[in-house]
Amino acid sequence: MVDGFCAAQAGQDCSGEKAPHGKVNLEQGCSSEGAGGQGADDAPLPETAVTFANREAREIYFGVLPYLAIALVIGAGIHGFVPEQALAAWFAVGRWWDVPAAVVLGFPLYASANATVPVLETLVAKGVPLGTGMAFIMAAVGVSVPELVILKRVMTAKLLVAFSLTVSLGVILVGFLFNALF
Repeated sequence: MVDGFCAAQAGQDCSGEKAPHGKVNLEQGCSSEGAGGQGADDAPLPETAVTFANREAREIYFGVLPYLAIALVIGAGIHGFVPEQALAAWFAVGRWWDVPAAVVLGFPLYASANATVPVLETLVAKGVPLGTGMAFIMAAVGVSVPELVILKRVMTAKLLVAFSLTVSLGVILVGFLFNALF
């Protein structure tokens, strides 16, 4: 492995020859004995790194697409049919269960972390307590359905549930803390 790494750094392919334009030919098989060796792994690789990355990106994209579309429809419905005053008035009361409810409402939405600051600013300007608004936004970013679909590819179901509960409880605690402080 070290020999292959060193050959790649030197711009050589696995046979030890200089690759054209200093680039490594990744499509040739490398031997297990390093540069110039004759190992059992001399067969060509089944797919290149680019092909693998392209296939994985497509699987992730098309796996998340339905959930992303649903989240966008819910977000558009809230934006188009639920007046800002209604959402703000509902959360501005200051009930003990407003923070957990904000987390539950943020769960199906998909939001970019960069796009949440103006939303939070609008909610707070309409009278929503800072902690409740932050809980809503952090839930939409931290434990949204599209994110969980992506994480499902690298986590077991048990770990995904533990992650979701941990993040949700953390967001609720932060929401209560900010409501108490501000």
